[in-house]
Amino acid sequence: MEKSKNPISIRSRKIIINTLLELMKVKEYSEITITEIVIKAQLARKTFYRNFKSKDDVLNEYVDYLFNEYIHKLANLDNLTNVSVTQCYFEFWQEHVSFLKLLERNNLLIYILKKYDEYLPVIQHLFPCKQQNKVNDTMLKYSIAYSSGGFWKILCKWIEDDCTETPEEMGLIYNSFMEIPND
Repeated sequence: MEKSKNPISIRSRKIIINTLLELMKVKEYSEITITEIVIKAQLARKTFYRNFKSKDDVLNEYVDYLFNEYIHKLANLDNLTNVSVTQCYFEFWQEHVSFLKLLERNNLLIYILKKYDEYLPVIQHLFPCKQQNKVNDTMLKYSIAYSSGGFWKILCKWIEDDCTETPEEMGLIYNSFMEIPND
C-alpha cells in the first residue's frame, strides 16, 4: 500500500500507530481489533483502511520508522567500529525499550528480525566494510543473514535480562566475541 504524503493521512497514520501501541500496553496484541483501534483513535473505519490493510501493517510501519531512525543515528557516527556500531545499536534500542517489552510480552520480537532482513542490506550498502570488495554476493548474503540472527538474538537476550548491561558494555561484549581468533 502506497503511503500518502497528504498531511491528514500522515496524521491519521500516526494516531492509529499510537493508538495500537497504547492498546498493547493493556491488552494482548492478538485480542486487539481494528474496531477497538478506530474507536479509541476516534477515526472512521474507512480512515484505517485507507492507510492500512491490517493491524500488522500498522506495527510494520512503526518498526520501519524505528529502523529509519536507527539508520539516521548510525549515519551520524564518526567512526564505524564494532564497538561504536554496537553501542549505537543498544543506545537506540534503550530509547525504545518499552516498545521492545511490548513486543516481547506479545511474542512479536520476530518483527524486529524480519526488519533486519530488510534493512541490513541497506545498512551494508550505506556503510560498506573495509573488506567488502573481497566479498562476493553469496558471501555477503550469508554474512547479512548471520548478522541479522546474531544481532536479533543478542537484543532478545538483553531484553530478557531486563537490559541490565549498558550500551557501552554491550559494545565491548560484542567486540570481545567478534575478536576471538580461530584456532
